Amino acid sequence: MKIPIIIILLLSCAVCSAETKSNLDGYAVFHDLKKEIAKEKAEILAREDFKNGIYRILVYGKRPIPKYDSYAQYLAKYGIDCYPIAGCIVSDGIIGAAEGYNGVIKPLLVQKFGTDIFQNYKNQNENH
Repeated sequence: MKIPIIIILLLSCAVCSAETKSNLDGYAVFHDLKKEIAKEKAEILAREDFKNGIYRILVYGKRPIPKYDSYAQYLAKYGIDCYPIAGCIVSDGIIGAAEGYNGVIKPLLVQKFGTDIFQNYKNQNENH
């Protein structure tokens, strides 16, 4: 009886770990790249995402918990995901990826919404 229970526990742990894969993992490919190469690859990814209706802004560094992340909440109103790709320790590749992706996706989103939602957020929060 103990063996089937152990097997069930091991299988459930494997399934849970596979389903809770971090958002960061999908962008680990950028970590070891040179900044310019990561930037170029991320620009292509941004165009593909926009074409497929996937709207996100890549962020890195220490982020507030979602409940208190006003930027993420603001973007969510427009259907845009504030997507963390790294924590506080970043490489040139991570920085290049964020710059390349966001540099392409932001103007496309501004065009889509007919207003610079990013500048609007900045203006609304300058004095806070």
